[in-house]
Order: sequence, then structure tokens, then C-alpha cells
Amino acid sequence: MIGLIPTAGKGTRLGDLGKKIHKSLVKINNTTLLERAINNLKKANVSKIIIIVGYKKEQVISFLNSKDFGVRIETIIQEEQKGLAHAILQAEIMVNEPFIIQLPDNIIEADFSNLINEFFKNDADLIQFYKMVNNPKDSLPTLFIKNNFIVDIVKEYNGDKCCKGVPVYIIKPIFFDYCKELMKTLKSNEELRETDVMLKMIKDKRKVMAIEFDGKLVHITTDKDVEKENSN
Repeated sequence: MIGLIPTAGKGTRLGDLGKKIHKSLVKINNTTLLERAINNLKKANVSKIIIIVGYKKEQVISFLNSKDFGVRIETIIQEEQKGLAHAILQAEIMVNEPFIIQLPDNIIEADFSNLINEFFKNDADLIQFYKMVNNPKDSLPTLFIKNNFIVDIVKEYNGDKCCKGVPVYIIKPIFFDYCKELMKTLKSNEELRETDVMLKMIKDKRKVMAIEFDGKLVHITTDKDVEKENSN
């Protein structure tokens, strides 16, 4: 299995910090978010890790060249930032087997083995973690799940308790075909999100699954999030 880490986004909500340094290179307790993601994928025994670069790509590539991470690492450029699914699509020419993705703008401490086991046991097309949230106030999409299968995804949900996706996914290459199909329908100013692709896969009765997350998850969105975690 191959690992994939998208780093092409701008991280605009980091304020002045985000203007100076790429978001994935922000340090939490002396370790960058990117290295944390690399270490998580290493523990999942991937054969190599593909880093998708774009905004401030020179900084990211320089960091990757600065040390030996103990795993084969390759980079590919997303020339235009057109959403997460579009970023993932850039890796198509380098991937012909299931791949595991972690977004680097989070602190995630968890064992991925259960996710991997469920993916192969169920011959899933896509699987991700989810976390039960009380009184949700963020803008993250809400997953509706039945027997570990995602049956719907909504952007806005006003309930007291819901399932929120955790940004760790295992995906079959069929995902690329859906990306290319949906890219044809987008207007020039629109982005292709991973949830758009997942919804189309669900509509086509693909096996799109989620299992409950049991670990530490901290979203690093603003400079205040960085300050808070570094003070702990």
C-alpha cells in the first residue's frame, strides 16, 4: 500500500504564521505536522509516501530533502489548487494500488491497523475514520452511517450529536476515475472536494465505509491552535 499526503493548500487561517511558513511545516512540540503524518504512514507499513506539493512547494521539498525519514518519499506538484479531490487526482500516474491518505493539518495519534483490516476484509472502495461529536459547531461535513457504511454526507447539520469524518482515508484507484468524471462538470472557479467524489460513489453503490476513531485528534486551523498545542 502507498501513502499519500496532500500539502498543496495555503492554510490562509494561520495568519502571519502561514505567510512565513507552509502550514505542514508548523512545529508542534518541536515536530512538524508533516513529519507527524509521515511517521503515522510509516507505522502503517506503506511501501512509499507521495507528497503532493503546491503552495510554498520549495519549502516543503527543502524540508523533505533535509533528513532521512526512513521511508521512500516522492513528490508531485498540484499546479492549481482546485480542491482536495483534485489534489489526490494528481497522484494517479504514480498509484496503481490501494493508498492511505492523511491530511497533515491535524495532530493524529492512533493505530491505523483496524482501518486497514476493515478495508481489506470488506473489499471496500473507500474507508475512513469517524468521530462522534456532541453539539457540533464546526463546518466539517457530517457523515450518516449505517452498519459502517456511509449512506449520506451533508455540509450543514443542526443536530445535537453527529458523526464527523477524521481525515485518514484508504482508497482504491477507482477514486481517480470518479475524480476525472466530476472534474468535467465543474465551472472554472469551482473546486472538487473529496466529499463530492464520495457522494457519487455512494450513489453508484460503491462500498464507502467508516469506522469509529479511537485516538487523539486535534485540528490545527489557526495560529491560536498552534499556540495552544505548544503550550501544553
